Amino acid sequence: MDDVSFEERYKSYTEGIGREIVEGTADFKKLEEYALQLGDIRNTSGRLERLKTLLNQYLLEVSVPSASRS
Repeated sequence: MDDVSFEERYKSYTEGIGREIVEGTADFKKLEEYALQLGDIRNTSGRLERLKTLLNQYLLEVSVPSASRS
């Protein structure tokens, strides 16, 4: 199963700047200030999402011959 619970994965939409974006109250100035004060960001994507990404990358590589990709 996933390493992160549903609530944990989507909590950024229910608090802080994420909530303000969803509610439509964050303007570009506020978003700029928020982005500039951020340090390093750690992606908390779930295991299932990583596996889907890997599978999609593989399928794209297999379905598109290398000669037609260039």
